[in-house]
Amino acid sequence: MNVALLRGKCTASVRSCLLQAKKLRILILFAVFTFSSSVLLAQESTVTGRVTAGDTALAGVTVSVKGTLAATQTDQNGNFTISASPKAILVFSSVGYISQEVSVGTRKDFSIQLRTAANSMSEVVVVGY
Repeated sequence: MNVALLRGKCTASVRSCLLQAKKLRILILFAVFTFSSSVLLAQESTVTGRVTAGDTALAGVTVSVKGTLAATQTDQNGNFTISASPKAILVFSSVGYISQEVSVGTRKDFSIQLRTAANSMSEVVVVGY
């Protein structure tokens, strides 16, 4: 940088250009920092696991990420795979069972035991026409 510019002996247009360039550098640095920090904090990873009730694998259990639209169902062996961030909470729910919420954290593999709901019906009435 020219010494004359530092001493204030430059024209107004040169000073204006230098000020705009400095503002642009700060804006670019801010944008890069904001983007990189949001990418680092929101990293999702693949989470897998198995859902059972006692020794029986449960098929069709809904596994969802709380607060999002992300969801999947367990296969015939009770296995599931879903993408979730470390701060996410997984919700396991199925008809006739008590829903369960589990925090992901650093775990990548889960073994979930669902308990039967105490208020399940003991009798079913079928009405035909």
